[in-house]
Amino acid sequence: MAKIFATSAQILKHTLTTLFLLFLLFLLIILWQSATNARETAIHSARQTCQQLGYQLLDDTVVLSQLTLKGWQSRQFYIHRVYRFSYSQDGDHCENGFIILHGQTIKHVGL
Repeated sequence: MAKIFATSAQILKHTLTTLFLLFLLFLLIILWQSATNARETAIHSARQTCQQLGYQLLDDTVVLSQLTLKGWQSRQFYIHRVYRFSYSQDGDHCENGFIILHGQTIKHVGL
């Protein structure tokens, strides 16, 4: 009879471990998807801003430069991301810009 309880406990332990690992995998997928969507938002914003001003967004220059969790005081947590990118006004000189996202919302674009 003691062996049955040991076996049941082992099954329960393996089941909980499996559920925990599946939860972690699910969480990683959600975080990866959020990061991908945020980067696409930043690329679109940089492209649109440069296009409106007649500047040239340099290829593959939108990169994540800062990632922090904010909202501790207000208890409204969000991911604060800063993306940097390079652009050119005249085709010769390279300048840097940035985009600040709170979650998936654009808060500021700076050139």
